[in-house]
Amino acid sequence: MLRLTYYDEANNLARKRPLWLLAIGEYQVKLSATDIYQAYTQRFAHEHFLRFGKQKMLLDGFQTPGDDREEK
Repeated sequence: MLRLTYYDEANNLARKRPLWLLAIGEYQVKLSATDIYQAYTQRFAHEHFLRFGKQKMLLDGFQTPGDDREEK
């Protein structure tokens, strides 16, 4: 379990509450704090891309190439 607190350049708390991350699974003892944080940021970016894609780019429906969509 990790507790992340963010500080600004003047060493003041940048956020009110800390970010808590938990690693579970087979490799949890082999992961460093940096590995866990990087995995979190990658997942966070991925989730935001999917949300943006569904809301703004009309990627909310599953589309498969069918014969009717192919060029003739």
